[in-house]
Amino acid sequence: MIHGIDKAGYKLAKNLPRYTVVSTGRKAKEIIPYLIIGMSETGEINVWLSNAPSGRNRTDRVLHELGSGQAQWRENK
Repeated sequence: MIHGIDKAGYKLAKNLPRYTVVSTGRKAKEIIPYLIIGMSETGEINVWLSNAPSGRNRTDRVLHELGSGQAQWRENK
C-alpha cells in the first residue's frame, strides 16, 4: 500500500531550515527535503524527514520522525 505525505508533512517540509556547509561556511540556498528510511535488526522501521542527505560536513541538519512501525522478516523462496 502506498501512502502520501499529509498536509502537515508538506508544511513541515516547506519550513525546513537551511543547513550550513562546514568546510565553506555557506548556508544552503534552497532546501530539498529528504525522506530517510531505516530498519533495525529487530525489524523496527523508522521514517524521517530531513533538510540534508547526511550529517557529514553540515551543521544545522534536522531530522523529524514521521512514523515508525514493526516489520517481520520473511525469506524469498
